[in-house]
Amino acid sequence: MNLEELENVDPVNTKDYDSGTVRDEFLFGEVFIGDIPRDFNQSGVDFEHFGDYIEWKYRNRTKIFINEDGAFAHESASNKEAQQQAFFALSILADEGYVSRWSKK
Repeated sequence: MNLEELENVDPVNTKDYDSGTVRDEFLFGEVFIGDIPRDFNQSGVDFEHFGDYIEWKYRNRTKIFINEDGAFAHESASNKEAQQQAFFALSILADEGYVSRWSKK
């Protein structure tokens, strides 16, 4: 993972309603990359573990790169979609115990 080609992505869950858009931002401490099994399986997710980071791609959505510091996406990716994918990936990993101090901002 070449961080020079990637942008840090904050996990944000965005919901669009007739009355407007709601953005829920999330905070976390650390991602325990070394604890995530190399054969981690999540329905619909293409997952690869490279030791110090993982790649996470849900169906035809933006690919997310995750290391111990958080989520990253290619600079050309839609920021809104990258934030949403970072939210989904990190929240799933948090549910499994691989992300510390996961909370809504």
